[in-house]
Amino acid sequence: MQIDKRGSFGERLLRDIFSKERNISLAYQDGDQGDWDIKINDIKIEVKTSSLDVNNKFQNEHIKNTSNCDYICFIGIAPNQILCI
Repeated sequence: MQIDKRGSFGERLLRDIFSKERNISLAYQDGDQGDWDIKINDIKIEVKTSSLDVNNKFQNEHIKNTSNCDYICFIGIAPNQILCI
């Protein structure tokens, strides 16, 4: 899976999980390359999604040094599981 498509998958996964909750405010724009990917109740989250590489390890793209993001969510995609930190 290409890096951009993998990133969109992780963002949409997190969006879909939280969109089922009631009484929350959710902001997400697919393909937006700003300082954060999804905003939940004014909490700005950058989502980093990776899959296993040839060495059986997860490798993420760089993380921007910005004060415009409150949290980073790491999502790892393995053949039989999805991990979230």
